[in-house]
Formats: sequence, structure tokens, C-alpha cells
Amino acid sequence: TVSAIDVATNTTIATIPVGTATIGVAASPGGTRVYVTNFGGNTVSVNQHRHHGVIATIPVGTDPLDVAVTPGGTRAYVTNLLSSTVSVIDAATNTVQATLGVGSVPVEVAIADVPGTRGNAGGRWDTRQERAQFITRIPATRPLAHTGQGPFPFPPPMPARAERQAVPP
Repeated sequence: TVSAIDVATNTTIATIPVGTATIGVAASPGGTRVYVTNFGGNTVSVNQHRHHGVIATIPVGTDPLDVAVTPGGTRAYVTNLLSSTVSVIDAATNTVQATLGVGSVPVEVAIADVPGTRGNAGGRWDTRQERAQFITRIPATRPLAHTGQGPFPFPPPMPARAERQAVPP
């Protein structure tokens, strides 16, 4: 389940049933929609804030973990752990627009702003020309040697490599 919480009163205002083994959660700009990855069901649930309910269940790759929404709210990106892919969800149609191959077992995704993507209307996003980049974090396959000296914490954090890919317009 996913809980909707009133942050002014710190109370739960709704509990929404979604898919199996929910892990990743991301809200669209303005909080009108919430995307939830269902690891156990290979789907993403789209919840509409106003109605506190699921408006779409979207099939994605195997074992979806993380989700991020573009600043304009036009797309959501989902890492699929065992598919080694990222699903690109079109927010207008609630369907997978593209499936992008990435490195082995992607676990996290983030959206990075690309210069020149903001519209002219008061700094709001122009979703017709939205551009972004997504970054996925992929765990390293072999631990790196570390002596414990220098500015690094000991024991060292799990090493990872990041992949940056341009998002098609």
C-alpha cells in the first residue's frame, strides 16, 4: 500500500492499495500524480492525488526498483533490475514509450536538468520541448581496494558506476 499523509497535521488521510512489493515512489511536479514501482508484479502504479486511487497500472521490465519524473512531468523513468533496462513512461497516455538498455542491474535513476529546457513563462517548464538526462546507478561487479587512508570513510561505501544517457525529445 501507499499512504497519503497530510503534512500540515502529520496524519494519514488515505491508504491506497497498489501492486506487490512496492519499492520506489516519485511524485510529479505539483504532486498531482504519484508513481509507485511494484517489484513483485513488474508494474508501475499511477496514483492520482485528488482521488487517492490507482488510475493506471503499467507493465514494465523485470523487478522495477526506482522511478523518477521529469521536471515537466511528461515522462517517468523506471529502473528494471533484472531486465537491465529503463522504461520510459509517457505520462499523458500512461504507457511505456521506450525501453532503454543500460548496464547490468540498474538500481536508481535521477533526472538532471539540461540547459535551455526552461520555457519563457515565469521559469515554468515548456513540456513541448522538454529535454532531460537520466542517470542510473549500477553497482560495481568487483569491490575496489581501499586502504582506509585519505578523506574516504572506512569501511568504504559500495562502489558504483554511473551511466548518463540523453533522453530523446
